[in-house]
Amino acid sequence: MSSVRIYARHTAALAASAALAATGLLATAPAAQAAPPTPVSASTARTYLASLTVKAEGSSSGYSRDLFPTGSPSPAPATPARWSSSATA
Repeated sequence: MSSVRIYARHTAALAASAALAATGLLATAPAAQAAPPTPVSASTARTYLASLTVKAEGSSSGYSRDLFPTGSPSPAPATPARWSSSATA
């Protein structure tokens, strides 16, 4: 029975060491440097829009909203989220 306790302690120590190492790696990781692309000029945007083909409106026969289920209705009505900040108090 004592060998089980020893393995349990070794496993706990190993898990704690791994968690500490992972935390250290995350804390020292560089911040993300993502940025959105530069917007195109208005004239380029107009050119892109003008090149789009708009199909004439046609029949919607064969379309049914029942083909796109949105899941089961929720048992309780949704309530608005509440958020507060002590900084604004």
